[in-house]
Amino acid sequence: MKRLKEPLSDQGEKLLRLLLAELKAKRFALEDSHTYPTYQDCCYALKLAEPGQIRRWGDLLQRNSLTDLNVWTIRNRLPQNNRLHSS
Repeated sequence: MKRLKEPLSDQGEKLLRLLLAELKAKRFALEDSHTYPTYQDCCYALKLAEPGQIRRWGDLLQRNSLTDLNVWTIRNRLPQNNRLHSS
């Protein structure tokens, strides 16, 4: 098992757990980015917004976990997948 250089923030860990749960439940396929959850789906699942609110979903998710997760994967030289959908 690879030893990680840095811990992941709490927010980034929540997003990672969400994506891993979606993958495990086979709700999306790594080879088909069209099946990936949307920024909006992730924001709702992480309780960053209530259904019906109008937001800039990508910006909201970046501020609350996506950037942390991306930086963590880069610093720890882990595989990345940056293909969440904007709509």
